[in-house]
Amino acid sequence: MKILVLGNGFDLDHNLPTSYMDFLNFCNYVLDMDNPDSLKIKKLKPAQIKYAEYLKSCEPIRNTFISYLENNSLINYFNARAKLQGENWIDFEREIKGVVNEFKIIEFELKKSNQCVYRTDKNHKVHQILKQLNPDYVIVYLWDEISLFNVHKSLCKSLNYFCLALEYYISVFINETPIKGVSQDIIDFDANKVLTFNYSDTYERMYGG
Repeated sequence: MKILVLGNGFDLDHNLPTSYMDFLNFCNYVLDMDNPDSLKIKKLKPAQIKYAEYLKSCEPIRNTFISYLENNSLINYFNARAKLQGENWIDFEREIKGVVNEFKIIEFELKKSNQCVYRTDKNHKVHQILKQLNPDYVIVYLWDEISLFNVHKSLCKSLNYFCLALEYYISVFINETPIKGVSQDIIDFDANKVLTFNYSDTYERMYGG
């Protein structure tokens, strides 16, 4: 039996704008598209410029997309990380894991201390993370179960909306983008089964599912 395993590289090989930076740049453009001085559109790929033009003419879709992105702290965080790491930065999952781990450390230290609160100093990494999530963040040195819960709740909400925005981007735009040509290697492989980690339906569209 031949099993074909697909990841996001499959979409990228079909010239679809599905990298992390593609999506983040599009989010930034959508949030700033009413600004006549915005230069963010220069970062968009040709297909994404068509998406942007479509959004301008379709208010319901545009409003839905904006509702997922507006005031989303993860957009702030990913922009800050991309600025530090450059255009080749590619890993949302790793960044999210890093944020979660920092708060798990504080939670662990709080429980281990058997105290009501746990104190962090001003150089603690969690303060840098929170500043990237929210530029207006004021340092909180004392952490208890309630403050940790509130951060957790806020992050989960932002992550949920961010995921919805990505799903919307894939379903409304990527899955409707014309694709030119197929991969002869995929055809020649003649897989019996396909295991895909992609969010798009590119394989089904181009190779008949």
